[in-house]
Amino acid sequence: MTAAKTSELSHLFRALKAPAAAGAAPKLAERARDEQWSYERYLEAVLSTEVGARESHGGEARIKAARFPARKTLEEFDFTFQRSVKRQVIEHLGQLDFLHGKENVVLLGPPGTGKTHLAIALGIRACLAGQRVQFATATEWVARLGEAKRTGELEDELARLARIPLVVVDEVGYIPFDPEAANLMFSLVSARYERASLIVTSNKAFSAWGEIFGDDVVAAAMIDRLVHHAEILALKGDSYRLQGRELGPPSFAGVGEKAQSIEQQLDQVQLLADEQEKLKPSERRQLGRILLEGIQRVISNQPQQQHVPHLAGALAKLNKAETDDRRMWVTELIVLERQQGDLGLKEQLLSAANSLAGPRGKARDELSDRLHELTKDGTAEERELALRLGQA
Repeated sequence: MTAAKTSELSHLFRALKAPAAAGAAPKLAERARDEQWSYERYLEAVLSTEVGARESHGGEARIKAARFPARKTLEEFDFTFQRSVKRQVIEHLGQLDFLHGKENVVLLGPPGTGKTHLAIALGIRACLAGQRVQFATATEWVARLGEAKRTGELEDELARLARIPLVVVDEVGYIPFDPEAANLMFSLVSARYERASLIVTSNKAFSAWGEIFGDDVVAAAMIDRLVHHAEILALKGDSYRLQGRELGPPSFAGVGEKAQSIEQQLDQVQLLADEQEKLKPSERRQLGRILLEGIQRVISNQPQQQHVPHLAGALAKLNKAETDDRRMWVTELIVLERQQGDLGLKEQLLSAANSLAGPRGKARDELSDRLHELTKDGTAEERELALRLGQA
């Protein structure tokens, strides 16, 4: 190919904004001559290169916009450890027929059994297939919709979300909802019913959702819309995250049934928190989740509430974790704090949130708003606590 022709083709590719085709064209031309391709085959090869590059770049942009907490794939899922789901079922879901049918996927099971991995992996598969996805925990969705409601934009936000083919709601059930939060979640599920797909993960069976949402009627209506067109998977077994570790099950479920005492388990969790510099971001995230699950479990058990300071203190040490992780933990600590009447528990939870919030950002703003509420509407003791933490 002459220099003039090469220059002319380069100009045309630039005009078409097709850099991948421009880079591939010379080598493809040599191959076409050597293998005596037809003009049509050569043109197809050049254009396919450009289309593939654009799809790849678009997929990465959609993955970034979805705000997944980690990158997981279906190929990485360990079916040898998690035997309660069939590979064929997951592979079928990976074909995204449920997305095209505007159906849902519900993943139920104990912590650490792979629910979030599968939710992320299906979300990433959708992004790479050209679909927009939004991922957040149930707590984060409630906060987002609550803010939209406060500004009078809830209907607009629900309408905007309805245009996104897949929304993932992770961790339903880790934190109970107040009536307003329950209604917001119902609004999200109802707005997407038969219009767009949801993936929902929960550590609670449907029979316990009335307790989660504080209203059996709301829970029943939500479940009815969620499962009407849905693939429901029940994952079983021990926590994959703690495989090979001596921490016992996450959230300290079954404490007292193992040879280790809760004090021994707490010592090990605190040791990990003390050595967080040696942990990867994903390991800090896992440790934070374990600690939050532990707080949730023991705070509802009067004899075990003595362990809350140790768990909250260990969580507070994870102030080098990723910003989004710390914001999520602060949100969940505030949700837990709102449900406590004991001033000591409130102080322990808010103190941990204060350590994690950092000097600025959304987590700090959220904590500041909560402290402001306490100084305005709280008891004298709560106002004193809020003022003290606000000055810390």
